[in-house]
Amino acid sequence: MLKNNKKTLGNRYTNRRWQHGKRLANLAAVLMYVLLVGCASLPAQTKPSAKEVEASSSDQLESNRQNTEEHAAIAAAIEADDTLGPYEKIDQKRAAGLEPEPTVVAFEDYSDPLQSINRPIFTFNHYTYRYLLTPISKGYQKVVPSPVDRSIGNFFLNLREPLFFLNNLFQLKPKDSGKSLLRFGINSTVGLLGLFDPAAAWGIERSRTTFGDTLAYYGAGYGAYIVLPLLGPSDLRDTTSIAFEYFAHPLNHIEDEDAGTALLIADGFHKRTGTLARYPDVIRESDDPYLFIRNLYLQSIQRDAEALQPQPEYRDSLQQGKTEQQNRPNAENTQ
Repeated sequence: MLKNNKKTLGNRYTNRRWQHGKRLANLAAVLMYVLLVGCASLPAQTKPSAKEVEASSSDQLESNRQNTEEHAAIAAAIEADDTLGPYEKIDQKRAAGLEPEPTVVAFEDYSDPLQSINRPIFTFNHYTYRYLLTPISKGYQKVVPSPVDRSIGNFFLNLREPLFFLNNLFQLKPKDSGKSLLRFGINSTVGLLGLFDPAAAWGIERSRTTFGDTLAYYGAGYGAYIVLPLLGPSDLRDTTSIAFEYFAHPLNHIEDEDAGTALLIADGFHKRTGTLARYPDVIRESDDPYLFIRNLYLQSIQRDAEALQPQPEYRDSLQQGKTEQQNRPNAENTQ
């Protein structure tokens, strides 16, 4: 009896396993069929036609052209903003993806005859910038809104328009000189003492230049590298320019000398706010900050040297004058 029961139970277990296996086999067959049908229904990969490739390339070129035009417009707007310093313009361009990381060329063969004097002054400037002027500049940038800062910059730049007028005149640029004089009259009245720049809105752009540019226009070299207390890197030509523009500045010719001096100091600080705020970041990875700043300054001189050369018509007139002067004694001797 017991044996028959065991045999019956064994047969039932075997039948169940066989049925379970049959179901799995059927399920696998169904899945295989669905897979084969799905693969057969996939669309065949076709090679794009020449027209499609040409259309895609044309769209890509048009997109690149639009991006280039947008980048050029952004870069032009940044360059046209006279309230931004050189480092601030670099920051703006880099934020817009238009400016690569700066590289500084090493001037290993450069003769630095004043290095023994420059280094102590640079050390004084370094600590003054780092622990006094840089925190003040960063605080100023955080506290003062951009529209107010722009109006302050417009005010000080308007006071320099007479200097732009003189230097453009010295560089034989009467048109730019006239623009500077016209801008000064418009912005000092309609622009509320220069706080606003209606002249630019009317298409009269600023012709910004310095006495150093005038000296370079007539072929004067930049001379030895100099570090000035608080003002930073300079050279003989630029130092001469600073001295000339200090004494020629309109603020030195007002009755209240204390107010004029205070405004001159405020002008110098405002003009260097962006540079001072970025100073620790600029020198962070340099082994010798003095050499790094010196090379950066010399590189900027070389970059701007071509723009500071005399204009072709002026060089031609100079050459013609020299030739006439050399030929004059010969003509007199023949007579």
